Amino acid sequence: MARYLEFPPQTRYIEHAPFSWPAFTVLTFIILAVVHPFAVQGIQGYKKRPQKFVDSTPNPFPRWGWIGISTGIVAWILAWTHFPWFIPYQPHTFSPLWFSLIMVVNALCVRRTGHSLMTDRPGFFLLLFPASAVFWWFFEYLNRFVQNWYYTGVEFSPRAYFWYATLPFTTIKERHIFSEMAAGDWRGAVSAALAALFCGWFWEMWNYFSLAKWEYSVPLVHRFLIFEMPLLGYGGYLPFGLVCIVIGGMLEKFNICKSSTRPDMRHKKT
Repeated sequence: MARYLEFPPQTRYIEHAPFSWPAFTVLTFIILAVVHPFAVQGIQGYKKRPQKFVDSTPNPFPRWGWIGISTGIVAWILAWTHFPWFIPYQPHTFSPLWFSLIMVVNALCVRRTGHSLMTDRPGFFLLLFPASAVFWWFFEYLNRFVQNWYYTGVEFSPRAYFWYATLPFTTIKERHIFSEMAAGDWRGAVSAALAALFCGWFWEMWNYFSLAKWEYSVPLVHRFLIFEMPLLGYGGYLPFGLVCIVIGGMLEKFNICKSSTRPDMRHKKT
């Protein structure tokens, strides 16, 4: 069990099967077969969306959204340029990149609808950060047994590795409505899957030229890399978005139940 408990995980002890065209072809058809109904239902749901969202006048873009854009650009430059004087700090550029993107996405939501998770529900928004860290550490542990990805340029002590890894892991997820699929509205599930793919694109892009990074070793289908990720690997982001729905929904129910037990909530008149 020692190699499965190694921390930080550095030993690569699994030799993956080489690329296989039959396996690549079969897996491609499986992914397309699963994605097709989601795509069809998502397009139909988009066409049937309420008219108020089509004709709504955009709100002003928040000032703090511009702060997110500015800090994201600076962090992006520092992550990819490899300035000699900044090399000791480059392993820590991933977190400001993602915190900046989160601010920008919430600002875009405010501009489009006047609302965002960060401004409307700050308590639940902050709760998502520690929950996301625990959520992703579980995937890190599962990866010990398959070693589909591994990290390079992260020569940290166990304590430093834990804290520096936990900080980026806090930026994984938020909830969408999944149960509406049963009523024929697939927009929540489709938007969650696409959101995960959208985030995955940025994860892989920012990782590509970073000094501290991860690389992949995927059996049978490790071909046609987009950044460090094999082409079919991006299909994994779609169900990952649905997993985020489930975890986010559980967390939200826990948060609501906890709030409802407070004295001021029990006696509040409707």
